[in-house]
Amino acid sequence: MLEQLAFIAAAILVYFSVGWVYCTLRDKYSWVDFLWAMAFGLVALTLNFVGTQPASEAFILLSAMFIVWSLRLSSMLFFRILGHDEDTRYINAR
Repeated sequence: MLEQLAFIAAAILVYFSVGWVYCTLRDKYSWVDFLWAMAFGLVALTLNFVGTQPASEAFILLSAMFIVWSLRLSSMLFFRILGHDEDTRYINAR
């Protein structure tokens, strides 16, 4: 179990590090919202594959719900980011 958590933590670190570099290069930090939304689904998906025991039906159902929610939210954020200027929260934080 500890190995799986270490793998997921390392994957999340790489994921957000690459995302930070992308946001910095684009100078548009609104992508952080998209990255967070996608991360929930990616973790739920990863948990189904890194376990040493077969996942229960309830765990698979819960993971599927997280993945669907994550895809819905991240797709909404993706199109909002493409169609608008940077979010004022990130402009004010600079």
